[in-house]
Amino acid sequence: MDLNTRKSAILTYTRSNAPITFNYQFDGDDLSRVNTFKDLGVMMNSTLSPWDHVVHVCNKANSLLGFLCRTSGDFRSPFTLATLFKSIVRPVLEYSSVVWCPYQLGHIALLERLQIRLLRLIGLRLGYQYLEKPVDALRPSLGLALLSTRRKIADVMLLHKIVNGAIDCPDLLTLLEFRAPRATRSQDMFCRRASPSLYIQHSAIPRLMREGNEFCRNVDFFGSSYQPFRRCLLKMMCSANP
Repeated sequence: MDLNTRKSAILTYTRSNAPITFNYQFDGDDLSRVNTFKDLGVMMNSTLSPWDHVVHVCNKANSLLGFLCRTSGDFRSPFTLATLFKSIVRPVLEYSSVVWCPYQLGHIALLERLQIRLLRLIGLRLGYQYLEKPVDALRPSLGLALLSTRRKIADVMLLHKIVNGAIDCPDLLTLLEFRAPRATRSQDMFCRRASPSLYIQHSAIPRLMREGNEFCRNVDFFGSSYQPFRRCLLKMMCSANP
């Protein structure tokens, strides 16, 4: 495989104020050192914080939402604009969310603000003032779940694929710590482990196991195929977080 040195860079993952660095070369050319880099569509930074990616996707989604609003003035039905949002804007906000899923309230609110903006614009077309339309009442009627709810659904669906072999990745499967059944009241499917930092606690694998324990009492991870499992999960989570 040929590598393009102009599209390659050095990114050191550390939270140290004085990291140990080394200048690497490829084919005689020095590789540039950066603090952020886009890897397979996800903005990665040196501290593994999702902030840079959240800002990046919000800016991109804001531009797309503005374009939709400017070009859909003739659409009378609010469902049309909601459908366009689901098809064009929302995928930008959810791409690879399992990797960068935020846990800080400010990051979560910044993402939700995009959908709230859409709902207020729809409210304007329905004759309301911009801030008058009850967003929480309009959102379920248009079939728009909270983005945080949809990210959790994506997490649990990925976990379902891993434990049932739909994703053939033994390395991922070995990271999951299954709990051996014992004569206790606990019905957890995975072991509970204390994490030394919030970064580790909210990283992908610990988060997936925690969410698996949350839902394993109400949904069957091993006895349901993909689509029935997803329908059951959607119904349960959307009723809890309409």
